[in-house]
Amino acid sequence: MKRLRSKVTYANVVASLALFLVVAGGSAFATSQFGRESIGTSALKKGAVTPAKLSNKAKSRLVGRTGKTGPRGVNGARGPEGPRGAAGPQGPGATAINFAIPQDGSFHSAGTFGNVKVEASCDAGSTALFFKPSAGSKLEIYGSYNFSGAISGSVNSPAAEPGYQFETTSGPREVYVAVIARDPGAPNFEAFNIHVSGSPKCVAAGMAIPSGG
Repeated sequence: MKRLRSKVTYANVVASLALFLVVAGGSAFATSQFGRESIGTSALKKGAVTPAKLSNKAKSRLVGRTGKTGPRGVNGARGPEGPRGAAGPQGPGATAINFAIPQDGSFHSAGTFGNVKVEASCDAGSTALFFKPSAGSKLEIYGSYNFSGAISGSVNSPAAEPGYQFETTSGPREVYVAVIARDPGAPNFEAFNIHVSGSPKCVAAGMAIPSGG
């Protein structure tokens, strides 16, 4: 103690007191500036705070109200044409009708097409075309007809009948028919475009076109 006292002077006491006041004052200043567990912006390095380091609450305060929709931009350039697709399956084809009708006044089969059977008749006084179901008991038919270029009409029959006959006795005994027909129990129609000529030869010619499978 004797040795320690010999070195304690007035100058040492004043210097120590001054150092204490500076340190204490600096700490108080920092505390008053930033608060507990906080830090000021001047103490942060550029880029030190990133979105990943922010809390969800802090992020929510950074998002403002949605602004008005801006003007529509110009259309972009048309893209390149895509590759060509594979060819689809071939559709149902037409069946030609070319039938010489015996001139005996009886009905003869010109063919069966789907669920429709077509018969034709011819003699010296008349020609006729008859449609009937190939398996069922009734037939629906819609379309138009013309007799010898003079008499025209239409048929529209959703109420099925056992069959439909188109006949003319007017010279030159020609029957033109453009109809679609089906058995009501079948899902698909058959389309027909047929011309029956009674002079000089009795012939039924045209085509039948199925509507699908």
